[in-house]
Amino acid sequence: MDVSHIKAPADLAGLPTVLCSPMLTWSLQHIHSGEKQAYTATDNIRLKVDDMSLLTEVIAGGIGVGFIPDYHAQPLLESGKIQHILPDWSNQARGCEMLYRDRENIPYRVRLFIDFMLQRFQGNNGVM
Repeated sequence: MDVSHIKAPADLAGLPTVLCSPMLTWSLQHIHSGEKQAYTATDNIRLKVDDMSLLTEVIAGGIGVGFIPDYHAQPLLESGKIQHILPDWSNQARGCEMLYRDRENIPYRVRLFIDFMLQRFQGNNGVM
C-alpha cells in the first residue's frame, strides 16, 4: 500500500482501517507544531476488536491501518513488518493516576510498580 501521500490524519480517510474499542477516535498531536487533531474512521472499516494484541496482529497481517501503542509497534517497525504512516504525529499525552492507601508504609510490590510506571512512561509522551 502506497502511503507516501499521507501527511495529516485527514489523509487516512478511505484507507482500510482496523479499530480497537474503546479507542475508536484517535487523538493525535503534531510533534513539531503541537497541533491537535482527532480522527475517526467512518468508512472502509475492515475490523473492530477489543484486544490490543489482536489489533497489533491484524495490522501486521496487512488487514488495514490502525492505531497501536509504541510498545506494541516498535518491534514490528524494527523488523519491517509494519510501517509508521504518520511519523510527524503521535498520540496526545494522557495521564495515569495511581491510588494507594498509605504514603508512609507503601508495600514493596506497590513501590516497584510505581517505579516501573514512572520509568516506562515518563519518556514516552506519557504524563505521570
